[in-house]
Amino acid sequence: MHVPDLISQEVWEKAKQSFEQEAYYIAYNNTLLFVHEDDIQFFNNSEDAADFALHQTSNGDTWQIVRITSLDEFKNHVESIIPGLVYQPPSMAAETHPSFFPVKELHSKTTIIMDIQKSLEQLSNKLLFLGFGEGLNTELERQLKEGKPEFSLQASTEFGKDKMEAVLNFRYAEKNGKENYFLNNYVATLVNGENNPSQFFYVNNRGQSITFKEACNLLNDRYVFKTLTSKTGVEYDTWIKIDKDNIDLKTGYPKLHQYGDRLGFDLQEAVNRLPFKFLQYGPELKMVMKSLEKGNRPEVLLLKDGVEQKVSIEANPPSLTLNMFDAEGMKMEYPSKKVEQQYEQSASVAVAEKPSTYNKKDLLSKKRQSNNLLEKKGKAKKGPRKKIQ
Repeated sequence: MHVPDLISQEVWEKAKQSFEQEAYYIAYNNTLLFVHEDDIQFFNNSEDAADFALHQTSNGDTWQIVRITSLDEFKNHVESIIPGLVYQPPSMAAETHPSFFPVKELHSKTTIIMDIQKSLEQLSNKLLFLGFGEGLNTELERQLKEGKPEFSLQASTEFGKDKMEAVLNFRYAEKNGKENYFLNNYVATLVNGENNPSQFFYVNNRGQSITFKEACNLLNDRYVFKTLTSKTGVEYDTWIKIDKDNIDLKTGYPKLHQYGDRLGFDLQEAVNRLPFKFLQYGPELKMVMKSLEKGNRPEVLLLKDGVEQKVSIEANPPSLTLNMFDAEGMKMEYPSKKVEQQYEQSASVAVAEKPSTYNKKDLLSKKRQSNNLLEKKGKAKKGPRKKIQ
């Protein structure tokens, strides 16, 4: 199918002049398909192109960089985005070939052709992983079929007593050489009837994004443990908390502060400082630790003076401890080191813990004194065995 307006005449002429000046590095916004003249720039080296793209992403656009050295290569690259489309420069296109898209519809909606079903499946799985469930799938499919370059969906749910709302932002872009719709980010809001705090969260494709439940915990001023990937591709573990005092100028929302491993916080050691029922070892301990890492405040049973007391705990990595609350939500004191269970200690345990006054070496060197019983037995005169009647 011949599509004369696949590349505008302005972009085509701009590319022609740039290639003549050996400006082979192209920075473009989102996609080269029907790209606007303002959304494509040419550079003589990759450093200038990368620097330009980096500064343009501050307003939410997604700029990509590609190296193309001729008009033919540029034409082939654009045509490969949607197989079957063939571009002809406006001066060569015959008037008998109508535009593949109506011009008015093209400029008003920027309609994108794509595999709806495949994108729906991928995005539905992403929503499910992030904890948004399947309730958005119908509206998601409708938006995909409309072919808008970007759109948003709204979600709401309740986690216990916490009511959460979110706005999810989707955008059509090229990533890793493939063009598709992506869930770029979402803004979560904790509806608490007071200040209703909100937070901006990026979404990546490594399975390391903040889930909706974790977002709720962060907005409740708690810590979340995540495994993230650095810009150099190295994975690292860190605790995350919303830093209300520092605003990210790119998003307009508070930054997420990362604590990393420098704290030296041992979550399991902190949990074992008090005698919680069932949490000394086994699957119960792993479940509670996993819940704490997600930023939850799980309920546990504290054994105190032989009595079970229901309490809730949450991680506090900067203080290298846990926060503990009673059934009414009042904060309780939590020890900075392990507390011994004196009231449960058995006699055998007490003896085992008492340091020995003997030296093993001395015990082995000492000879056992004889009581002369064996010598007496040997010297005893054996008489005839009496027959028992």
